Order: sequence, then structure tokens, then C-alpha cells
Amino acid sequence: MLQKRHVYVPAFDGLRACLILWVVIIHVFLKVTPPGRLHYLIFSGWTTVDCFFALSGFLITWILAEELDRDGTINLPRFYTNRFFRLSPAYISAIAFTSLGQYLSHKPIIPILWILPVYLTYTLNIFAANRLLYNPLPLNQAWSLSIEEQFYFCWPWLLRKLGLRNGLRFAIGAVIAIAIYRSGLYTWLNWGHFWVPSNFSVDRIYECTDTRIDSIFAGCALCLLVRRQSLQPFWERLKAWRPLPTVGVLYPAFCVVLIAWRGDPSLGSWRAATLGYTIVSTSMAVLVVSLYLQPQGWPSRLLSWKPLVFVGKISYGLYLFHMAIRGIAFRQLHMMDGKLEPLWKTALVFLFVWSASVAVSALHYYLVEQRFMAIRSRFKFAKRRSGPVTVSAEAQGAAADAEPGKAVATG
Repeated sequence: MLQKRHVYVPAFDGLRACLILWVVIIHVFLKVTPPGRLHYLIFSGWTTVDCFFALSGFLITWILAEELDRDGTINLPRFYTNRFFRLSPAYISAIAFTSLGQYLSHKPIIPILWILPVYLTYTLNIFAANRLLYNPLPLNQAWSLSIEEQFYFCWPWLLRKLGLRNGLRFAIGAVIAIAIYRSGLYTWLNWGHFWVPSNFSVDRIYECTDTRIDSIFAGCALCLLVRRQSLQPFWERLKAWRPLPTVGVLYPAFCVVLIAWRGDPSLGSWRAATLGYTIVSTSMAVLVVSLYLQPQGWPSRLLSWKPLVFVGKISYGLYLFHMAIRGIAFRQLHMMDGKLEPLWKTALVFLFVWSASVAVSALHYYLVEQRFMAIRSRFKFAKRRSGPVTVSAEAQGAAADAEPGKAVATG
């Protein structure tokens, strides 16, 4: 029997650090470097979003499933309160920071006021994907956070209603159904030029919830499969399989090369926009389960390096703040998207953006975010009930809260 206990997995934070590093590299280098192998290698980093999605689905579902096993239900007010106090401080700070920066740069204030309700309702991805509203803020990366928030809103009550067994069926069905639906939508939007996607289809399919949430459900399905009692012998054998850590790294790398490293715009190509997103996200789920099952494997040991773990803990703030800091650096050096720059100059800008983003995110995490996380414990309905004296092994593995930096591991 695969034993589960409440153990923090530092490798998950290390993985986040690597992912956010690649995101910053993309946003600094991509549009100021000439086409070529380096450009295409950098651009393939759009797949980091699918890894973030799969990991998020895995961890959130673990927390919800543990509570459902232990209490027989899911305390929705507690879940939403935890999510609000964990995610809102950095998000609101980023919106305020970027809005103030635009105002001080003498940009028109009306477009900023128009876009604020879109950010605050987490619907940016829908408006951006359908090109319904001009976005004046350097916070476009919030489209992925919008998808995650929409997932957080729906999945807890859905899982509570369906239960774990039917929830697993729903998650697997959603992954399959969305892949089929997305393939059909791509074909319809690019009828007559299937191999050359239109710019609208690239944005519509890449950023909209109905075409990307399967990446999160891939993580949900993985979590529920790992917790499935009848599959414990399989997970035990997989846990003892020595090549698993290597396979867990090489298989996602192969899928990224297959789907993403094919030039511009690989993120919206027929390979990606049909079955590619699903292939990449399920391969990322393989990486997640390999780290989960074998925390002593070589990838876990590398990802557990303390500086990486530290960056992973503040990665949410990094994701939100780095584009505004990039904008400051670009503006001071008269750099702009589409204008090619010497590699050395871009590398120096990257070092500044990375260092400043880490510093700002760390300060915000310790001075603001942790204070809000302490406040949430004051709400009575946000406190977890004490479990019964005897608790099944299935009910002992989730983190004490729903922080993205917290996770569980096998014992």
C-alpha cells in the first residue's frame, strides 16, 4: 500500500523556479532577438504554462480530495477565503503598481479605468482572446491567472457534488472532450488554410478557458488516479521503478520539442492547437508524478536546491511583477518589442529584470502576503475541523492550506 503523509515537496517549488525563470527569459529576449535556433528555443517556453496548470490542478485537487475523504464534504467558504487571502494581495499590488506606472508615464487614464473591472473579475483571458478590449497595462500574463481563478471557482463545488470517483471520470472526460473540441474549433477558424493559422485563431485558442483548461484537468485527473485505492499496487511498482525520474524528465522534453520547437508561432500552430496542448500537459503530469513518487530521485534532488526552492516560493509574485520591471528597463534603454538588440545588451537587461523581480517579489511576499495569510486564520469558517482519531491513509496527505508553494509527497 502506498502510504501518504503530510510532507512538503521542495522539488515542486524548485520546478516553479525553473518555470518562472523561463517565463522571464521569454518576455525579455523573445521580441528583441532575431529569428533562429536561439529564438525558437526561447519561444518553446510557452509550454511552461501547461506545466504550471498541471501542477496547480494536482495540488488543489489533492487538498480538496483530502478534505472530502476526511470530512465527507468540502468547506467552500474556507476554500475561497484561503484562495482570496493567498492570491489577491500580490495580484492587486501588481494591478496598482502597473496602473500607477502608466499614470506617471502620462498615459491616458480612461483606458486604464476601463480595463480594471476586467482584471478584478478575472476575465482578462476572455477579452484578450477575442480582442474585445484594449489593454494598456503591462500585465498581459494575467490571462493564465484568470483561467486558474475560473477553475478555482468551479472545481471545488463540482468535486463536492460528484465525489472522487465521478470527479475522476469528469476530469479524464474533460481532457479528452476539450482536445476534440479544440481541434474542431481550430479547423473551423482556419478553414482553407489549416497549416497556416490566422492571428485571431492563435489568440482565441491559446488564451481562452474553453480551449486551455484541459491542462489543469490533466493535473486533477493525475491526483485522483494517485489517490485511487484500486491503483495503489501500480503506484507502488512505479515508485520502485528506478528509471522513473529520468523518464519523467525526458518524456516532457521530447513532447516540448515535438510540439513547440518548430518556429514562430508554435504556440498557435496546428500541432499545438489541436492535440498539442493536451500532449504537453499530460507529459508535464508525468514529470509531476515522478517528482511525487520518487522525492529522492536525481531531478528532485536538483530541484530541491535551496535557492531554487526560495525562488519557487515567491514565483507567484515574480510572475506578476516582472513585466512591469521589464517595461521600466526597456523604457530607460530605449528598447521596444520588434526592435532587434545586441545579445549582450539584452542579457544585461535580463539580469536586471530578474534580480529586481526577485527582490520586489521577496519583499512583497514577506511584508504583505504572509501578513494576509495570517489574517485568514481569524475567520472561523476558514479553520479546518479536527479529523477523527482514526484516519485512513487516503486522508493524510494534503497540505494545511492551499498555498501554491505547498504540496504533499509519498511516505
